[in-house]
Amino acid sequence: MKRHIRRFRDVTAELGWGDVVAFAWTALFFGWLIFDWFGQEWATAIDFVLFAPLGLAVGLLQLHVANRVEDRRERLAWRLLAAAAFARFVSGSVWGFAVSITGGGGSPPWMIVLACAYLVFGIAGLITFPGVRWRPIDRRRYHIDAAIVLIGSLLVVWFFALGPFFRTTGESMARLQDYIYTIGDSVTVVLAAGLYLRCGTVMMRTVSVVLLLAFTLQVFPDVVLYSGVELHTYHAGDAIAGVWYAVWALKWISARYAFAQVRHPHAESRRLMDTYHSGIMPHLFLYAAALVLLHQLLTGNRLDSALFVIGSASLAGLLVARHAVELRERDRLLAMQLAEEGWYRALLHHAWDLVVLLDRDGRATYVSPSTTRLLGDAVDLSGPWGLLEAAHPDDAARLRAELRGSALRSASVTLACRMRDAAGGWRHLSLQLHDLTGNPLVGAIVVSGHDQTKEVRLAQRLHESREVEALGTFASGLAHDLNNILTVIGSHVDLLRSEPMARSQAADLRAISAATIRAASLTRGLLALSRRKSATRRPVDVAVLVRERLDAQRSTGEWPVTLLGDSRIVHADPLALGQVVDCILNDVTFERREGALTMVTHVVDANDASVLDIDPGTYIVLHVGGGATDGDAPDLPHIPTAGAEWDASPDDLGMLVALTAVREVGGTLTIEGRGERRHVAVYLPSAAA
Repeated sequence: MKRHIRRFRDVTAELGWGDVVAFAWTALFFGWLIFDWFGQEWATAIDFVLFAPLGLAVGLLQLHVANRVEDRRERLAWRLLAAAAFARFVSGSVWGFAVSITGGGGSPPWMIVLACAYLVFGIAGLITFPGVRWRPIDRRRYHIDAAIVLIGSLLVVWFFALGPFFRTTGESMARLQDYIYTIGDSVTVVLAAGLYLRCGTVMMRTVSVVLLLAFTLQVFPDVVLYSGVELHTYHAGDAIAGVWYAVWALKWISARYAFAQVRHPHAESRRLMDTYHSGIMPHLFLYAAALVLLHQLLTGNRLDSALFVIGSASLAGLLVARHAVELRERDRLLAMQLAEEGWYRALLHHAWDLVVLLDRDGRATYVSPSTTRLLGDAVDLSGPWGLLEAAHPDDAARLRAELRGSALRSASVTLACRMRDAAGGWRHLSLQLHDLTGNPLVGAIVVSGHDQTKEVRLAQRLHESREVEALGTFASGLAHDLNNILTVIGSHVDLLRSEPMARSQAADLRAISAATIRAASLTRGLLALSRRKSATRRPVDVAVLVRERLDAQRSTGEWPVTLLGDSRIVHADPLALGQVVDCILNDVTFERREGALTMVTHVVDANDASVLDIDPGTYIVLHVGGGATDGDAPDLPHIPTAGAEWDASPDDLGMLVALTAVREVGGTLTIEGRGERRHVAVYLPSAAA
């Protein structure tokens, strides 16, 4: 009801000059009716002059509505109502003149035909209005409401109109038009109430309520004019004219309201309802029937008592059935709500997005399970602004400013922030801050974050690959130039060896030759780096490759080799992987470090993978420098190469070449310590994983 009143208030806000004239005309009519201006001599003329414009305005306005609606059935229904208005206007005006002149004699047949036409058009119009085919889940409630409205309206109409009319006809002879008007108007009351339930728009429900009031008022003059043992006559200026004028005014209001709505194509009141709503009509007739029964009991009136008892019992049964349906519907909706709530809870609990609710003091009122999985329990979020403790020092100040800033009052704020995770590393999060402290359902600052660590690392790798691509272009030209120089040096060493020389000179030549071999190995690595885009990957046995590279470098010294594990196959470019092994061996032999070359199969879990910046899985690890020499697996270092400090030595340049080649196959290279305590580990993804 409040929604209808609000909509009616919105429509009245658009009143034009025509509406002002209509209201002024209505006030003029009732002023004449009350004060009897100009006396009975002019009463008939004034009655016709004041009635005629309003009756014509109703018919014309209903035609305007019909021309603007899009639905064909609704257009026809409005035209039928307009035809009923014109027929009623003609028959009522002629009847009023006839009664004033003849004093209430019989009505000619053509006037009865006009009366029948008015009722036929009106009833056809109410039936023609299109209804909504409600969903199966709503039809049961609709049918019960329709039965309540039908029984309740029949009881009310019988009490006020049909019952008194039929009891009076037993005492005096009723005319044909009396039957037509009384029965026909009673039918329109029932149909207008049913129209309220059938239609599915706010506009048509409001129109049906106003039409119901008009048709209900229309019944009373017909009953009053035929009551008692003698026929009451009508004279211009009688009080009954006010009731008829009120009927026309209500019909004009309904048409004016509909016209205002159809003028706006996107009006919300024209949108079909998604679900069925009972509205006020079933309750209205239920209360009216209860009041009628109460009146019968208090006054001791036994007329039609059996009818009212049966009707009241039927309404009580329908009311119980209606509540049962409502309870069943409530249980169904509650089950759906619980299922949806469980689905969202499961989704939120198993997601990897951070969700934290903070109060005004920065204390966490809710922390999602995914937040605990991301950040761990090391950070106390229950304390004041405990979330800031997990933020990176470079991002904490900005996060604090955004959480306490006034920008949150109007819209959400998005910022990138790094936070420490459960493994001690930093996760890159895209945080969205939204102040919902004013929302009674939330009442907190919502901090939601999406983990973008993988995306950031991929972007970093892409940036590194572009830098390495530029380095490879440079390395290609540099390697060719170095090869030319090394070829000249190696040729001169061979020429000097063919000549007699002192022992000290021979040692110098051997040192020059060894350095030339190492430099040539480095240039091959640079060439492999420049050719990595076109390299072809294939299964490579790492153990066989290590043996081959050791045999090729026997002159650099011999030291223990331990090969553990069954998985030895890696998908890689054999030339690039050989350069990796050469770079590791050169790094060890150049510094004369002690230790063993160990190959093991190692499973990298999620925490280690996050530190090493690789995917979890099984890896073949080549470890050089210290560790086990008796067949035991060494303690592998877990410090990424990106965190080490590089210098400009030839060995670090060789290790950079090795890191680039390893990265191409999805592995990594780690370095721990410096000098003779330096450990190097190469992680190669196993093909058997």
